[in-house]
Formats: sequence, C-alpha cells, structure tokens
Amino acid sequence: MSSLAKRVIMPMDEPESAGEARPEELRLLEAMLFASAEPLDEATLAARLPAEVDLPAALARLQQDYALRGVNLVRIGGKWTFRTASDLSWLLSKESIETRKLSRAAIETLAIVAYHQPVTRTEIEEIRGVVVNRGILDTLMESGWIRPKGHKQTPGRPATTGGRGRLTAGRPA
Repeated sequence: MSSLAKRVIMPMDEPESAGEARPEELRLLEAMLFASAEPLDEATLAARLPAEVDLPAALARLQQDYALRGVNLVRIGGKWTFRTASDLSWLLSKESIETRKLSRAAIETLAIVAYHQPVTRTEIEEIRGVVVNRGILDTLMESGWIRPKGHKQTPGRPATTGGRGRLTAGRPA
C-alpha cells in the first residue's frame, strides 16, 4: 500500500490558487452586498459583521480586489453596491427595434410627400382635401420618413417637406 500515492480531494469552493484563505469579514461583506437588491449603508453592514471588524478597511480591500473585474464595488449616495465595470457597460445596452403602425392619414401624407416632394403643408392639405394634423408630420419626422427641405420661393416662404434619401413614388429620384 505504500507504493500507492495518496490522493487529495479538494472541495470546489476552495479559495483562488494563491493558496491564501480569504478573510472571513471579506466573505461576509461580499455575500451581503451581492445578495442585496439595493445598496447598503455602512451602519447596516456593520450591524451584521463581528464587532472587531474595521469596516472602512474591509470595504477598501474589497473595492481593491474587485477593481479589475467585470463588477466593481462602488459607493453611491453613501451606500455600497456592486455595479458592472464602466468599461463594460456597452455589453448591457439593449437595442430594440420599435415597430409602429402608421395611421391611414399618415400613410396618405407620406405618399403625397413621396410623389410631390418638396411639398408644403398647404399643398398636402389641398391634395388630401382635409386639414393635416400637425401630429402626423411630427410622427413622420420623428420616425425618419420625412424631413424639412427648406422654404419655397413664394410669398410667405412656407416650409417644405421631403423624403429622406430616395423616397419616391414611381418616379426617378
């Protein structure tokens, strides 16, 4: 039996390979801050730690330990919490495409602008036969379908509207 090597089984939750055990107060702080849904103030943290713990020093050490990781320990409004590292914030940005249906009036207005551009609001109203709601033009501009094209060279210099890029209705651009 002496020729067989002894096999040592290490538990999975051992400290990092540095071989040095993590101080208990840092483990306790880490657990409280990680599990909390909201930032914690120092009084709350101190109440749950052993009395002999130097809280400011422990927080500074924990902050230093997490400085180069994906999450950082930060102080916000006098309270402590873990936040995503600022250089990784781009990973969490959410891009969404918002699909909005245009009303019948907006589609008619868009068709008129596409065919007659550059066109004034009065010209759109004459073609449609009804007053154009200001909200329709605003909605089309906000969504990027139309844009201001300048002013017409007529008395009163009314503003004209046109399509973005190659918005045409069966005509060469």
